Amino acid sequence: MKDNEHILVYGDAFVDYIADDATNTTFTTYMGGATINVATGISRIGAPSSLITITGDDQTSQFVRDELAKEGVDTTMSQLSVSVVYTYT
Repeated sequence: MKDNEHILVYGDAFVDYIADDATNTTFTTYMGGATINVATGISRIGAPSSLITITGDDQTSQFVRDELAKEGVDTTMSQLSVSVVYTYT
């Protein structure tokens, strides 16, 4: 691939909260969802990947942005929405 080429992934960024034990009182946070798995998987095999998504201006969204950066996923085409917090239940 050329330096300016990326494999582009588009979709939602999900977060999984996994209970640390059977009491369900403390949780560990992980990135999740097919979109995230594809974007990070591409990056892990050495190909440049970019993710287009929207994140909010909250702690969970910051976690997603930080973890994607650690994985080497480019998010410069993603949007940051300071007025909306996305929550799925």
